[in-house]
Amino acid sequence: MLPYDPTRSVRDKKQPLSHLPTISRASAQDVEVIRNAQELAILNQVPQNRKPFTLLNVRDVTRKGKVSRKSGDGRPWTEMWNEVQKLCKGFESELAEEDESEDLKRKKYLPCYPTTVVYGHAAKRGLDIKRWTKGIDTGCVYGRRLTALVFGDLKHKDIDDAGDSEELEELRFGDSGKARLVSVKCRAP
Repeated sequence: MLPYDPTRSVRDKKQPLSHLPTISRASAQDVEVIRNAQELAILNQVPQNRKPFTLLNVRDVTRKGKVSRKSGDGRPWTEMWNEVQKLCKGFESELAEEDESEDLKRKKYLPCYPTTVVYGHAAKRGLDIKRWTKGIDTGCVYGRRLTALVFGDLKHKDIDDAGDSEELEELRFGDSGKARLVSVKCRAP
């Protein structure tokens, strides 16, 4: 999933994170409602995200803004996602004006809250944990490992009868949440 249409500037008024999402006046003060609307806008207003191919196969984005299913064809989508999420500083953030210099524009934030994406279908990358993207495909289909991202009670641990589970790490999730990665060995196909 792409955070913005790469054929335009991230600050273009047609980009979903460059402005507050359209919601009813009654919901305008409810941060969760606005966040949900923001996430729907990313899915519906970024043209590439409306194509199932993109959501299932994106690996890189070329310089021309085309989605590629091959790693190494351009910039990894996860790099784009994490870079943009760093600019999200809440719905009160100031936007850059169109006539400001590029240096000044880069220092401005976007009126959004960061969103975390958990993804799979990328076994070649393996475990790919970044601040706002969590790639957990560790190649079970190839006989390697199956990895899960566990939310909630991080103190609770199940006993693994086979003895092949591994708790990888605790990590930050979202604004203030925590999760842990758990991995088990898979049988060869």
